[in-house]
Amino acid sequence: MSTREITGHLEEIYGVEVSPALISNVTEAVMEEVKTWQGRPLDAVYPIVYLDALMVKIRDAGHVRNRAIYVAIGVNLKGNKEVLGLWTNEAVFPQAQVQLCIVHQVRGSLNYVSWRQRKEVAADLQTVYRAATADDAYFKLEAFAEKWDGTYPTISQMWRRNWEHLTPFFGYPADIRKVIYTTNAIESLNMSLRKVIKTRGSFPNADAAMKLLFLALEHIAKKWTMPVQNWKAALQRFAILLGDRVPQDAGVS
Repeated sequence: MSTREITGHLEEIYGVEVSPALISNVTEAVMEEVKTWQGRPLDAVYPIVYLDALMVKIRDAGHVRNRAIYVAIGVNLKGNKEVLGLWTNEAVFPQAQVQLCIVHQVRGSLNYVSWRQRKEVAADLQTVYRAATADDAYFKLEAFAEKWDGTYPTISQMWRRNWEHLTPFFGYPADIRKVIYTTNAIESLNMSLRKVIKTRGSFPNADAAMKLLFLALEHIAKKWTMPVQNWKAALQRFAILLGDRVPQDAGVS
């Protein structure tokens, strides 16, 4: 909201005159807090990181443009979720292993399917991503293609095209697979953030969007009090698979 809008709302609510200078000082203080938060030191290792983006309308040179604001959630070595930051461009993580969301892949596949056959196609896709190994999954995909390519050839093509980034989770045991094969954690977060920004037609600049999202994140993160389920077992697997990238005292309270 603009300073004038905030001032008007507060005066209406509290019945007292509010100085625009006060509002300006408060919002600037929030921006300083955002900058401090963005520049804080992070842990050296996060075994799992979820990345997603919110599309936000921001004014730029007199025009309203869609701009991606990236949100990252990390699961730290104690198994607790933590918002790592907000960015208006994407960073690079050279040692990261990319796992696309299976749930999104299935949803995208079902877009091509008639309502009458969706349940059957979804069940057949489930045999692919619930296979015991990547090789077995590919065998199941071939069986799926043989059954459905005559009607929906696009689906098996989509899975083959993305196969490299759909299958890394097969390299992990059950303790970890169910944590990393879907982006439900960040989807839930972004759903809450979209509720905050949906009433805004556009933001005057990127800083204004950052302020609002930062305050919303602070409120949401207070509810994250429990570690990921079965985290100790998962952490042992990470320690084996990632070697010296996981400190020996990882997860120690």
